[in-house]
Amino acid sequence: MAERDTEAKVSTAKTVWVPAVNNDGGLGRWSFSGDAGSLGM
Repeated sequence: MAERDTEAKVSTAKTVWVPAVNNDGGLGRWSFSGDAGSLGM
């Protein structure tokens, strides 16, 4: 179950959060590294 949760969080970060931050433009340009460890998991 934990692995599935991690996959869902990574997918959400990649497809929702990063594009939203980039569209806003107030925090610079973000990219997704694919390293789940950097998400604090």
